[in-house]
Amino acid sequence: MTMSWTVPLVDPNDPGAPVVDRRRLWESLLSKAEEPTGYVPAITECRVVERYDDGGFLREAIRNGEKLVQRVRPEPERRIVFEHIGDPEVASITNIIGTGADGGTTFTIETAFTEAGAARAVRDGEFLRATAEYFTGTIASIVRVLRTMAVG
Repeated sequence: MTMSWTVPLVDPNDPGAPVVDRRRLWESLLSKAEEPTGYVPAITECRVVERYDDGGFLREAIRNGEKLVQRVRPEPERRIVFEHIGDPEVASITNIIGTGADGGTTFTIETAFTEAGAARAVRDGEFLRATAEYFTGTIASIVRVLRTMAVG
């Protein structure tokens, strides 16, 4: 089971909207992956504990007061996958750079649940609502920062 949220980085209906610099956007997402505290309000601490030859790394973060361990896998210029280690409900979170139907650049957060997380989402409407609320707020916060970093 997955849930996703997609937003345009600029207003597709504004003919005077600035252009998204995809190189700067990618650099901003890499920066967010290593140091998310300026992008994700719920994360108050983060440190990279190991780096891998493929460009990925292992990070430990404090999110909402709890320790979160993630294996981060960048797929250059396209997406970053955050695989959760030891999380019983969330398998991964993916940040995706995309293109909307109007040709504009979009940003997507996709959350994949474990079997236990999917089962909980089906039986517990409050869990599903809280998850949607968290990620709706998180994507809004991330996009606010990305717009200042990648739109010129």
